[in-house]
Amino acid sequence: MASNHLGDKAKGMKDKMKGMGKEEIGRMTGDSRKKSEGMVDRMLGEAKDERGNTKKNLNSWEKKRKSD
Repeated sequence: MASNHLGDKAKGMKDKMKGMGKEEIGRMTGDSRKKSEGMVDRMLGEAKDERGNTKKNLNSWEKKRKSD
């Protein structure tokens, strides 16, 4: 059911890094829109990372439940 947690974590890391880059470019250039886009990308990345953690925890729970 809850598989591929590593894929979600990888996508999350990619989006977090992309967001941090956009935020920094926005800060350096004074472009508040670019900075905001970066914040959104970073938050989406954090959400994807959490989805990966949730899937991992569900997998562990399912395995434990099946072994009991």
